[in-house]
Amino acid sequence: MLSIFICENNPTQRKQLENIVENYIDTENVNIKLVLSTGDPAKILKYLDKHPGFPGLYFLDINLGHEINGITLATKIREQDLFGHIVFVSVHIELSATIFAHNIEALDFIMKGQKQEDIKNNILHCIDISYQRYLRTQGTDQQKFQVNIYGKIHIFSFDEIMFFETSDISRNIILHLENEQKQISYALRDAEDYSTTFFRCHRSYVVNLQNIQYVDKEKLEIKMRNGEVCLLSARKLRELKKMLTSLIK
Repeated sequence: MLSIFICENNPTQRKQLENIVENYIDTENVNIKLVLSTGDPAKILKYLDKHPGFPGLYFLDINLGHEINGITLATKIREQDLFGHIVFVSVHIELSATIFAHNIEALDFIMKGQKQEDIKNNILHCIDISYQRYLRTQGTDQQKFQVNIYGKIHIFSFDEIMFFETSDISRNIILHLENEQKQISYALRDAEDYSTTFFRCHRSYVVNLQNIQYVDKEKLEIKMRNGEVCLLSARKLRELKKMLTSLIK
């Protein structure tokens, strides 16, 4: 899922951005969600800290009337989301050089002084670019899962991810890789939402469909290609069959 974030402290302008994004989602068959729209940059950072790893598209004003301005926010976002797309929507074109100096790698800079229709078209163009890039990563062997582990961003190829499992440690899950396991501060539901490749097969497991070796319908177990086994809920069996059939086509 591509997650969209808006940070704009002007309520009227923020609502205009929300309407553009929501109308796009409503009219197109896309796996996109407007996750958070706010005038408070701290709320964006708090959300990313609790829900790391999702590919994001961020529409940011620069002057937010907050101790954290849009450029500082973008820098902090980049620390959490290496592959995210950042778009500035601002009147402060003179700060574009500062953006470049901070190595933020913005997707676009949209001037607020334009006609509303031009702003809308520019925003839709940015959503199209970001979503098409997201789809390309979903359909190739370049799929990546990124997660913050003890303050450092780690990136794992989907090829090496077997499954995710609940942990005895609060607010943690176990990431099962091909040859190792890692405790990560993450929610199982967020792993499920990260990609259509990840499937919630049981209340305690989210499995990577690409790495299933076989399904034992009698034992209700899923054997992974590295030899590990996941439990399978009986009510998820039919849905799993459909998912695997779709994956093969």
